[in-house]
Amino acid sequence: MVDTYTRLCGTGQALTPTTAGVLSTDYMDLGSGTYRSFGGNLAVASFCASVSMNSSTENATMRLQIVALPKTGAIATFTTNADSDPVVATDAFTEAAHGLTNGTRLTVASSGAFPTTSPAMAASTNYYVVQATTDTFKIALTPNGTPLDITVVAAGGITLTWTWYPEVLVDSGEIGIDRIQAGLFKYEVAIPPPQVSPKYPYNRYIYARFLPSATITAGTMTCDINEGYSTNGGILQPIGYTTA
Repeated sequence: MVDTYTRLCGTGQALTPTTAGVLSTDYMDLGSGTYRSFGGNLAVASFCASVSMNSSTENATMRLQIVALPKTGAIATFTTNADSDPVVATDAFTEAAHGLTNGTRLTVASSGAFPTTSPAMAASTNYYVVQATTDTFKIALTPNGTPLDITVVAAGGITLTWTWYPEVLVDSGEIGIDRIQAGLFKYEVAIPPPQVSPKYPYNRYIYARFLPSATITAGTMTCDINEGYSTNGGILQPIGYTTA
């Protein structure tokens, strides 16, 4: 369905009790193309507190972000076992129903020796998913690039830990949570459209993200995406993108 506005946090999203980055419960799908905009219109994120923020930590802060992702769901870390995976014959890694799309940027860490590949795998290197199927994927050094050639798989229970990241479109900077009070706090900011770039070629899903500096003991936020600033006296118009 298409909402009369695009609300990324349902009727309000409780942000307790975590200090990890929290994604909004809903997202905006900009479509499957590799270049995305907001239809040529000014898109504005409006963050509001529906329950006042509180923390037992003095001077705790909150960062409010709009991020783009190449897949739906939470920011993910998952593991594969290098004893039996990847498969040398196919150069593919296996992760059941991984949901990764071609172009997803990943980094990888290993609990031991990396599989022998050409080029050699290494930590802190950007890899991109290519030739993804429902349960398998290959990796390349560039989007749509040639998959790494896997020649030897390490033995001994080696675990590979994969991480994929969001592209930050908007970041409020640190806001003292004592200032984020219900009925008194509203933060509005224009959203630049996701662009094609070497690191983020296929980011079609737009989320709100909340980054507290300390454990939040109370607090609920909403985030709406609309056309134009409400503070300019204009009527907030529907964006018209499908949300989930």
